[in-house]
Amino acid sequence: MKKYFISSVMALAISAVFTGCSKSTEEVFEQNKAQIVEDTKTEYITNFIAKYGQVPSDQNWDFTQSGISTRALSEVDMASICSGVKDPKHFERNVTKEKTQLKAAIPNGTLKTWNPFISVCMYPVYCHDESKKNDYFKVVVKYNESESIQLFNIQIKNNSWWNNSSATAPANEGKAINTFPLELDPDVQNVSWSIEYTGKNSSGSVTIEDYKEVQLNGRTYWCFDYDGNKDYVDLIYVVAPNPAPLAKRYLIEDLGSKDDFDFNDIVVDVIQNDNGTQEAIIRAMGGTLDFTIQIGDATWTKSVQGVAKGFEVNKMYNTENFDPTYVIDRFTVTNWNPSTNNIKAFVKIQENTNVSGDVIVEIPFPREGEVPMIIAIKPIWDWQFERESLPEDWWSFPEE
Repeated sequence: MKKYFISSVMALAISAVFTGCSKSTEEVFEQNKAQIVEDTKTEYITNFIAKYGQVPSDQNWDFTQSGISTRALSEVDMASICSGVKDPKHFERNVTKEKTQLKAAIPNGTLKTWNPFISVCMYPVYCHDESKKNDYFKVVVKYNESESIQLFNIQIKNNSWWNNSSATAPANEGKAINTFPLELDPDVQNVSWSIEYTGKNSSGSVTIEDYKEVQLNGRTYWCFDYDGNKDYVDLIYVVAPNPAPLAKRYLIEDLGSKDDFDFNDIVVDVIQNDNGTQEAIIRAMGGTLDFTIQIGDATWTKSVQGVAKGFEVNKMYNTENFDPTYVIDRFTVTNWNPSTNNIKAFVKIQENTNVSGDVIVEIPFPREGEVPMIIAIKPIWDWQFERESLPEDWWSFPEE
């Protein structure tokens, strides 16, 4: 019989000591607790399938693709890195929120020379040119004079994002860029990048020679100029290079509500630095239950370390109008394996019940094809607002 207790992990878990009880009574208590856990998980799974449909047998809930370490990737692999997870609503919302900061930061941004063999994920968030309203823009890699790779085709719809505080960014779908293999091909010559636009009244092309880089709230913006005035506000992207240091953001449901799929009950970033050291950062706690999170050999408990930092167990933190850079706590991690995602949560779903003791549910990282209670995403992506269910297109690969 599997017993659902974690006294070696969680300070508050299963504190009752059974004295004077017969073995059969203790077994009944354990059976009752196990049944509560099973019923809770079953209800959650049933509700998840009712909302999203049956989970495909090959569905993997790690969207970071961290196992890919070589730069010489195929186009398919690069596309999966960039497009595996989308955050269409909150991505727009947050880059729009940063607009004022971005405007102020661009003049002092770092001016960089363009590297034609760069491998990166780019997410177009802004085009600015009043005369180009409703025109289409694309980034083109040209080589050998007549050959090219076309990577973007985005439209300036109402062209109001830069000037209108209530408007949203016009585009947000990521595309993969990987021209590094061209550098290894002896037959490739004269690799260059250009921004091309086509519209009803005009068309043109500008070679990309430099750009400005701006860092804001954990996001990296690349800002390009195509009208020659060097203000670098004409075409702006959020970029996500294959991350170094290695980092993942884990979003966890604590089963406090069995029909709530916002995946913000525990939000934790886990980072492996270049020197091999590892750390975790608790970003948000959208649940009101006590929990212990175990990452590798390290543990962190809301009612212990969280309370020591001034946070209350029965309150939610950083899930409404949240700050993606907010730090609830930071702690050292050892033996985290980013390939196997050896992370789990232990959540106290009932306290001092008639089953004599606390009921603890163990939530591991899901296997392929399972209904998830934990997912892994890139730290560039934001989590959901409270009671706002995860959109299914986060794990639906877009058509190219």
